[in-house]
Amino acid sequence: MPFPDKFRDLIELREKQVDVPDYVWLAYAVCATEEDSCGWQGWIIESAWKQRKGNQADSEVKADAEQLCPDCGKLLFRTEVEKQYRLNPNAGPKITFPYETVPITYTKSKSFPKSKNRK
Repeated sequence: MPFPDKFRDLIELREKQVDVPDYVWLAYAVCATEEDSCGWQGWIIESAWKQRKGNQADSEVKADAEQLCPDCGKLLFRTEVEKQYRLNPNAGPKITFPYETVPITYTKSKSFPKSKNRK
């Protein structure tokens, strides 16, 4: 499946080009806010943070913190269960799963509107 060429710079981002959080807060959430909610439950990102040096306050890093159910799209309820996780820069190689990859291909785009995610 070819991707739109106008998003090539987003698709080909490398780690040094993004603001990697030093720690994240996760919340355990449930889909139980409406009578016809689906009952999904699991961890969601509450917030992600970059530690700043000296007296500077830590700053929030963009993360998908929308609190919508991944199954039915309804509003999630965040329980009192929250955990903070800190980055381990020496964690080693990521866990690998056997899956096939194909080369990325692009199709020409009609226009190149400015993405709100681009810097």
